[in-house]
Amino acid sequence: MPTSSATCTKRSFAPAAKLLVALVFLTLVNAAMSFAFEPYGSKSQLVWTDYTAQEQLDTVVVGSSVMQHALNPDVFDEAAGAVSYNMSTPMQTLIESFVGIRTAYEDHGITRAVLSLTPEVMNWTTDRPNPGSVFLTQRAKVVGPLEAAKTWSYVTFDKGGVTGPNSLNCFLPWVSNHTPAKPNRVLKNIKMKLDGTSMYKASEVNEPGWIYRGRGCGNRDSVLDYDSDEARTNFDRADISKVNVRSEAMLREIAAWCQERGIDLVAVGVPMPVYDVLGRFDQYCKLQDRIAAICSDAGVDYYDFNLVRPELMQIPPESFCDYAHLGNQGSIAFSQALGRLLVERDKGEDVRALFFSPDEYRASIGYISAVFVDVGSQADGVHVHARAFAGSQVKVSYQLCEKDGDGWREVATWQDSPDFVYAPASHGTCKLRVNVRVAGSSEPFEHYREFTAVY
Repeated sequence: MPTSSATCTKRSFAPAAKLLVALVFLTLVNAAMSFAFEPYGSKSQLVWTDYTAQEQLDTVVVGSSVMQHALNPDVFDEAAGAVSYNMSTPMQTLIESFVGIRTAYEDHGITRAVLSLTPEVMNWTTDRPNPGSVFLTQRAKVVGPLEAAKTWSYVTFDKGGVTGPNSLNCFLPWVSNHTPAKPNRVLKNIKMKLDGTSMYKASEVNEPGWIYRGRGCGNRDSVLDYDSDEARTNFDRADISKVNVRSEAMLREIAAWCQERGIDLVAVGVPMPVYDVLGRFDQYCKLQDRIAAICSDAGVDYYDFNLVRPELMQIPPESFCDYAHLGNQGSIAFSQALGRLLVERDKGEDVRALFFSPDEYRASIGYISAVFVDVGSQADGVHVHARAFAGSQVKVSYQLCEKDGDGWREVATWQDSPDFVYAPASHGTCKLRVNVRVAGSSEPFEHYREFTAVY
């Protein structure tokens, strides 16, 4: 029997109908996953939502979480006579910083951009950008679909994101940006979205202790415990002395783009804990020399605030809230110092004189910042090597103790050498501690490191 044309038409549309149903289903599933897992009140959401409320800007600040903690626009503006916004976000790459600068220029015609250059930003070896990063997906929600598509095209095709493992993440935002996959955290996230919780309150729920200061800036009131394990979190990373070729190329592209539009691009190094600088001092100096050379060649002024002289900024140990970030008091001091620096720079003053040379910096540190230990077991006992981080003019004394009930028993008295060999009375596990202090000090100790050894 011949097949009717209506039957043929029906059969030809059947695969298309199935595909459409599948696409609708996947879209709904993706929307549900995004609603459940995308954190409400993420730092990028705060930055981009508050950015839309800015009526006037002449300065934008970009960078990673280090700069988001460090630059308080209210304090900076008072010192610099500026109208600024902090667009820095966690793990922000240089490509994303460039997008932030471009957005602020197109929206407000900014005349200055402050770019944070940390070791992480310059060392990151990610070969391809992530088109679905939280910075870009949150931006897409406020700039509109056309502008979002233009940026997606730039990141995907111009910068090679299409060949990277995250090339489809812009369609799956919850993959790059998700709350911990624990039932209580997911349910809490959903509840905050449904019950009218403000995104500012949600941000503090997501990260207890973190406080949003406004206009993109947020940090903590807490102080880093230099004797805790947290202090070593960022320390044992790979060699930081080299600049990734993609980072260098992106920095040069940002510089050229800003120069063409008359934007004063200023690059800065945000202060890090002293032990983090001294602990890899040779690598750190090589990195800073390379960054300074790139910036100089690109026509960009670069100021490393780790080397800042005290007449511009004091950086006491309590300036840091954790292993990498300035706390609120450190942020206020940095924001004031950067504002004053730019005012003097704009007057034509020699602001380079406000910074130490590396050797001057090392000599200026008159205290012990922290102590770490390397430990191993050999036939003759537990071998301990302590690494105390202090200025070049500071002589350090070391003491080794063993846990004894609720206290500590000295097993090696104060000595100049950072090396110990200790043979416990019996084989097994022992709890040890190295105390350090400046030689001649009457303090019981100034810093310590506790650790477990197996013998």
